[in-house]
Amino acid sequence: MIKGILFDFDGTVSYRYKAAFEMYHWFLEQIDPSLKEDVLRKEEILQRCLLWDQYGTINKCFALEQLKARYYPDLEIEKMYRLWYQHFHKHQYLMPNAKETIVRLKKKYQIGMITNGPTESQLMKVEALGMRDDFHPLLVSEAFGCAKPNPKIYLAAVKEMDLKPKEVVFVGDTFSTDIVGAIRAGLIPIWFCYERKGITNLDIAQVSSYQELEECLERMNCEKEV
Repeated sequence: MIKGILFDFDGTVSYRYKAAFEMYHWFLEQIDPSLKEDVLRKEEILQRCLLWDQYGTINKCFALEQLKARYYPDLEIEKMYRLWYQHFHKHQYLMPNAKETIVRLKKKYQIGMITNGPTESQLMKVEALGMRDDFHPLLVSEAFGCAKPNPKIYLAAVKEMDLKPKEVVFVGDTFSTDIVGAIRAGLIPIWFCYERKGITNLDIAQVSSYQELEECLERMNCEKEV
């Protein structure tokens, strides 16, 4: 019987791709104010940034290093790195139907979150979406001391929920961290693939929307009751 659900944040609760798109619009103008007038060039650089960004699964310095090498040789990477994390929380969007679905799920399950990243930045992003109080526990990798896919952070969250790993589902969009870590820790993985179709040889539940997530959870509980 499923009793708890742990969510990833970026790309699962937050619509990170859209957030990154909006953030890069603002961010590139801070680097190069002339882009406000040169719309096509701005879009060209922005779309490259989204490719380098890799859905936030890689250190931000990689995208900045590519910007420096290809477009702006005088770019101060450390300064721009700090600027990104000081402002990214202002450009957040919820996944469609995330808030209302999670509110409904809280009536049936314990709801928590595990997110990788800098503590202050991640918490500001969750707060910006008005969801800080929706997740108990809410573990951020920097503060915890290790990141997904390390099983320790999953098991710490499960322990805080006073549940067993086999009673907890983990919902996340990044296979190499979210899904691999959940499996290694003994949780039930659900791969959240919004606007795309994940391909794997493993038998792993996959959903592309919060409606599908609710339906998937219902099926899983029915199967466990049989």
